[in-house]
Amino acid sequence: MGVVTSSGGGCNIIADLAAVNGLDLPEWAPPTVDALAEHLPPFASILNPLDTTGFGHARARPRPTKAEDDLMEIAVQDGGIDFMFTMMTPLPSSRPEDPAFIESRLEILGQIVRDAPVPVYLASNTCLDLADYPRGLLTAAGLHLLPGADLALKSMGHLMRWVDLRESVLADDPPARATPAHGSGPALTGTWAEDEGRDLLAAHGVPVVPAVLVTDRREAARLVTEWGGPVAMKVCSREIAHKSDIGGVVLGVDSPEAAEAAFDRILAAAATRVPEATVRGVLVSPMRGGGLEMLIGVTRDPTLGPVLAVGLGGIWVEVLKDVSLRVLPVSPRAVKEMLLELKAAPLLRGVRGVAPVDLDALTEVIMAVTRAALALGDRLETLEVNPLRVDGSVVEGLDALVVTGEPS
Repeated sequence: MGVVTSSGGGCNIIADLAAVNGLDLPEWAPPTVDALAEHLPPFASILNPLDTTGFGHARARPRPTKAEDDLMEIAVQDGGIDFMFTMMTPLPSSRPEDPAFIESRLEILGQIVRDAPVPVYLASNTCLDLADYPRGLLTAAGLHLLPGADLALKSMGHLMRWVDLRESVLADDPPARATPAHGSGPALTGTWAEDEGRDLLAAHGVPVVPAVLVTDRREAARLVTEWGGPVAMKVCSREIAHKSDIGGVVLGVDSPEAAEAAFDRILAAAATRVPEATVRGVLVSPMRGGGLEMLIGVTRDPTLGPVLAVGLGGIWVEVLKDVSLRVLPVSPRAVKEMLLELKAAPLLRGVRGVAPVDLDALTEVIMAVTRAALALGDRLETLEVNPLRVDGSVVEGLDALVVTGEPS
């Protein structure tokens, strides 16, 4: 981290906070020292953090600004830093009689930040004023202020640790890229049909319950006989994401006659409730009982990127709202931490005669779900497996939802 500020005391505080938060302050490279020296008085100590020695006064430029801004513009070119940090002087809470200086300074500072080869983080050394005028200055210049050095450097420390973790995770387990068969074609923009989502998951190692897409009521009846037990039947359409909401799911179908009736009922419900939908058919799967239902989902946050959510599945995620979140990528260790920080963690360990969940097996499947999500790249909007059935060491996806957007 490189630091430029107009306060000697501020340099000491920032150096202490940097050490606490694991942020390195390397020496400036010799060319940077030479360039900075041309703009500083002879008594200045050219260190990192850099104290501008009270030299941060208004000075001639195409438009007025502060010398500390000129110095920061030089320092950001140093090849030994990954990002720059500076403390800002307070912004006026209202428009001054002559706003030329402050407005020009913010405009020039915004240009320096945009042109810098590394990120530049600004913090206010006083409480932030959220009045219209200072907020408008920052918005117009495209700048963001962090509230104080303590919080700013703490957040940067977290960011750097996440970057280190991300690099180590990617080095150990680089995400696969999507192939045309699994999601790069324009036909798969929007909500995917469940069978398409299941194919994506299976391609990345996520076990899913067997399923056959049928287009004839007699095929459904045959599967009940062939599997020798009750089945689940679900409408399959890109236009119907929440199938149970429209009567598109029938569970516990236990005879050929019931399968034929369920097939007809599902198609009728789709035609009535979502007449514009193109129905690909009906998915038929053997019923699964026992175990614990989990939710594993990845959504794209506009700021943070892909975020993994882990919690109890089925209706429990809506009722209990017991979910753990992490920004991707994650390590297997982080996934286990997510599981054990849930309020439902005692259920995973086993209670009242219920067998404990195999956390290694569950973690392996969750990692496979994240690989499937990352394989979609910037097209990912949502990938959700709900429920994911866990029974001891048996882990199996029972339903899948995938939503993709246009690549950015």
